Amino acid sequence: MSSFLTLNQVAEILGVEYKTVYRLVRSGELPAARIGRVYRVKQGDLDGYFESSKQKLAAETSRDLTPLAELWCCVSGKRIISALDIGGYASDTGEPICRAAWDEGSRLSASNGSAGSDGSTRGGAG
Repeated sequence: MSSFLTLNQVAEILGVEYKTVYRLVRSGELPAARIGRVYRVKQGDLDGYFESSKQKLAAETSRDLTPLAELWCCVSGKRIISALDIGGYASDTGEPICRAAWDEGSRLSASNGSAGSDGSTRGGAG
């Protein structure tokens, strides 16, 4: 038997406000059934909505959301998990820079004398 969730439970799972989930249900983006005065969402429908949202985001950003194998930030040494974690590329080496380091203004790789804020270099623990 399927698991049914209240809109409050869905909001808690997604980490959003109740009103956001309510708007998604009312607009038809998130399938739900109204039983009496209460909406219920099947767990499977929530999972489907989440997966379609991920694919929509990937299409909008033209980036692949699959995990990247062994890619490290050339400034901080932290592992880059997906293409969304890449802020840009080092102007000197062309290596990827994680979003956090990019947002701090880093544009050169640590191998050119600018180690990350924690002093680590490429490939360090992160």
